[in-house]
Order: sequence, then C-alpha cells, then structure tokens
Amino acid sequence: MRIAFLFGLIGLALVGCGPQRATHPLAGGGKTGPAQDTAVEGVTDYALARPVTYRNLTLIPVVSTKEVPDDKFDYVSLEEARKNGWVEIVELPGNEEVNRLQVRNTGPRPLLLLAGQLLIGGKQDRIVGKDTVVPAGELVDVPVYCVEHGRWSGSSEHFEYGGTQVPGDVKRSAMFRGQQEVWNDVAEYNAQTEAPRDGTTIQGGLNSDKAKAAVDEGYSVLRDALANDKRVIGFVVCVNGEISGMELFGGPSLFRSSAEGLLKGALADAAAAPIVDKPPVPIEEAKRFLAEVFRSRREVAAKSRDAGMAARAANDPTLLSVDHDRIIGQEKTQVPSSAKSAEDRELIHGSYGIRK
Repeated sequence: MRIAFLFGLIGLALVGCGPQRATHPLAGGGKTGPAQDTAVEGVTDYALARPVTYRNLTLIPVVSTKEVPDDKFDYVSLEEARKNGWVEIVELPGNEEVNRLQVRNTGPRPLLLLAGQLLIGGKQDRIVGKDTVVPAGELVDVPVYCVEHGRWSGSSEHFEYGGTQVPGDVKRSAMFRGQQEVWNDVAEYNAQTEAPRDGTTIQGGLNSDKAKAAVDEGYSVLRDALANDKRVIGFVVCVNGEISGMELFGGPSLFRSSAEGLLKGALADAAAAPIVDKPPVPIEEAKRFLAEVFRSRREVAAKSRDAGMAARAANDPTLLSVDHDRIIGQEKTQVPSSAKSAEDRELIHGSYGIRK
C-alpha cells in the first residue's frame, strides 16, 4: 500500500453502490452479508467485502483490489516468531522498568510487533505500546505498558506472547495516552466481564467466562470465513451495530500472519458489551469510515498532539499519527528503496479508532 496518495487525493462523495444490509448481528454465528465487493468512491485499490458476524461482533473485511506479492513485506509476525522460537522478550537486565522491555529477534527476517499485543510473565504482564520493528539478529528496547497493576515480582525475567490483543479501549490508551489510562481501562474491562474482584490483571477479564466463551466459540468461525478470501488485508470492527475501529495491513500475507491475535482480541472486546438489538452498520457508514481514514491528516507520531507516551518517547520517524475530526489512528510505515522522498511511504500496519 503506497501512502503518498493519502494526502488530499480523496474526494468524499459516497455514491455508487446502494445501501446493502448485512445479516443482523444477533442472528447467530458465522452469518454473512452482501455477496459482492463494495467500492468506495475516491479510494483506489481497496474495497469492502462481505461482512462476517459472530453474535454481537461484525467484521467487514477490507480487500486489496490489486495483487500484492507475498514477499513485498518481508516481516515475521510475533505469532510466527513464537512458533519458531525466534524471539526472546525479557525485563531490562539489571535495570527493570515498567515501561520498557528488551526484545531479541533471532529469526531470519525483521520482527513486527503490534501495539496491544499481550506479553505474559516477568515482574508483571505488559502490552506492546506501539508498533515496533526489531531487525533480524538485533536486540531492541521496546516501549510497553503494565496491564497487571500491583505485582512487581516473579521467578523469571522472561515473557511469552499471550496469543491475543487486549481489548480496544486498553489498546487505544496505550497508543494515544499513557500508563494510568491503561490501568483505568483494564479495571473497566475486568468489571464489564465480571472478572474476580481481587485481580488487577487484564488476564482476569480475558479469562472470564464471558470472554473465554466468545473466543473459544467465535475464533474458528471468523478465521474460516476470512480465510476464504485471499485478498483480505484487514477489517472494520463493529460491535452492537456501531463501528469501533479498523485494522489494516500493507498486504494479505502480513494480515494473515497476525490475524489470530487480532481476531481473538476483537472477540474478547465484544464479549464485554451487552448484546443489544440494533441493526447492523449500514454499508454507507462503513464506506464513509474507510474514506475518512484515507483522507485523514498524517504526521510523525512523536510530533503529534495525539501521540501517546510510547510514541513520544521512542521518537520513531516511521510511525505516523492519523488525525481526523472523528478518526484517530497510528500507522507503521516503511520507505522503499525506490522512493523519491520520505513522503512516498508504504503502509506496514495501521490501527484506527473512533475519537472519543
């Protein structure tokens, strides 16, 4: 995905496809909506595909309408690195800090960490604070946030990837705010999922009956439905008939390699919301959301008013802040060797939400 066209190219006249209705979110697991792609006027190379629903969660896949070679983005996901034994995550040796961990990539390709990925162990459970690339064979200090308020002990300095993303509000506090806001959202999520009151870790909510049932039952439904279309590069997330955010990757292979954690995180997030009888998101609203993301203002995140503590501290020139009247997001980018300027960027991964 080339980002140069994002700055001012899109005219937002949402016409073309008429309104279409996805199957009602309360109709049951694995239901789908319109059979054909839905074009978004002014957005080139992308379309919205048939929605997939499990209980109160609906994902509207975003597909690439042009072919993207699998080797275009040569990154290893944290899922892949864990399975192959290519990653080591530890507390800072001899100088432990709440908001930094060391990540060593022993694999053959750069390792892509995504904001919101759950890391279990060490002195306390953490989440990745911002999208970060760890080059092959290198050791990098990575900004993180605590999601286990109160514990600072443990028999091991090592961490394991928890296999999931944390709920959306917790992740967005990590991306755009700071540690106290992350703790506040962990506490709120745990209360919503009726986690044990004596627990202060996000694992309390994620391991609650509500969240576990949703993930255990819904993951294979969503995974299998999305696997049927090899063009998928991300999805719009809708809970109870309202858009809550979107995940987008530069190509289908990048999406597939990181999809497991994102799907489980979306299911766990939706599990905390009471199911209400609301109609699905109209396709016109999804089209407007996608178009607004692409026409949003972009600047280096460390310089943005919306950058969170992790983005400001890291001062990463490849991390962009995405800003619109109702959209907030971050994009991890790369500048290809053929680029004529730093503006000619390619998207690796973007995460977007509704401004509150």
